Order: sequence, then C-alpha cells, then structure tokens
Amino acid sequence: MRQLLPLLQISLLLLLVSGCSMSIRETGFLADGYTDFNAINEDKIQLRVDPTLAQMADSRPLLAAGDRVTSSPAVFVISQPRWNVPGYLDDDEEAREDVLFTVRERFYRYLLRVYPHPVRARYALRADDFNIDGYRILTLETAVTDIHPGSPWLRYLVGYGAGSAEIQIEGRIIEHNGGDPRVVAEFVLREWHSGYAQSGMNTQVLRLDYCLRYAAEEAIARLTSRLPEFFPGVIYHPIEDTPIRMAHWE
Repeated sequence: MRQLLPLLQISLLLLLVSGCSMSIRETGFLADGYTDFNAINEDKIQLRVDPTLAQMADSRPLLAAGDRVTSSPAVFVISQPRWNVPGYLDDDEEAREDVLFTVRERFYRYLLRVYPHPVRARYALRADDFNIDGYRILTLETAVTDIHPGSPWLRYLVGYGAGSAEIQIEGRIIEHNGGDPRVVAEFVLREWHSGYAQSGMNTQVLRLDYCLRYAAEEAIARLTSRLPEFFPGVIYHPIEDTPIRMAHWE
C-alpha cells in the first residue's frame, strides 16, 4: 500500500494540473494585436487603455485646490456579446445564450458596483433618456472567442479544478462623443472553472455551459474590480474664470 501512495499522489497531481488555466490565445478579435497592454498584462487578464485616458483615471487630485470644476460622467452601454467559437454548443442554442446572457449581465452588474453614481449603465440607448444628457457614451463590445471544454467526468468525480472548462472573453470600449468613434480600451480575459461538484452531489458540473458561466463571472469580476485604477468613470475639468462684465449706464 505504501508503494502505491506515491503513484496515487502523482496521479492526483496530474488530474489537478489538467484543470489549470491555459494561456491567453490570440484569436484575431483585437484589431491592434496582442502586445503593448499598458495597464495590465498578466496570465488571465490583459488590458490596454488609451494613454490620455489612463492619465485621467483619477483626475480630481490633478486639480488645484479651490478650483471650480465640472464633470463628465460615463454611461456604459453593454451591447449583446458575440459567440465566436463554432463547434461548441452549436446544437444547444439555449445553453449558448445562457453563457452570453451571463457575460452581458455580469458586466452590467459589476461595472455599477465599482463605478458609483453618477456613472450609469444601459443595455441600449434611448432617445428620450434624459438622465444621461451630457454623459460620455462608452459602448462595451464583447465576444466569447475561445473555449476549452475540459473533462466533464473529471469535474464530477474529482473536482478541485480537475477537468475544468475554460473560457476566453475579449472586448473593447468605444467612445462616441461626436466625430468618429474611437477605441479607448481593449482587453482579453481567460478563466477556468470546474463548477462545484460537492462530492458528486451536483451533476450540473457535467454541463459545459454551467462551468463556462462560473468562469465568465470570475473573469469579469477580476477585470471590473481593477478597471477604475486605469479607466476613469468621471473626468473632472476646471472651469475657466471669466471676468464679470459690469453694466455701463449713460
């Protein structure tokens, strides 16, 4: 029995390693390539932000004491994510849409969590939405660009990360404030998850979409928790003082 113990330990280690995250893959979604991520460049998250905006991530301290200011808050418009991974969940539209719904809803929820009022979020813009007059319009475009299905039975029988499913989400933030739209941020996220097998009590972990939704949630939470460090929700501008003109009486 003692001779078998090292073999069992090695086998368990190999099972756990099989659930570890793969590296971010270059899929061609990002027009500017997969280098020069000036904000975050890590294994599971890469973020590139327009340098002029990165410098204004917290613009209030840049103002002189006593300055009168005006502000330009942002409204994030969360567009419908795209499914750019043919060959996965092709015959299960409901499961595919559930994953995309999770991506969209979690971006909406977590952006509002990290950016307090007056920053707002919308699923779509309406012409009669007067609550966002004067706001910076920022459209968030996202896509699921890569998937690794993992092993359903390893997730169910072993757990602890073994057999994890992996998802890669890529996106860009586009500013629409007069003139041509411009990309002000791009990101790539990759995350794995094995669900919660609960010692064989949860058969849902056998489903790919179930684990992908958990992985997507963790990836989006990681990005949004750090986004305010590099991307401003509100930009502050000093108000230029103008001389007071006195009426002249003849």
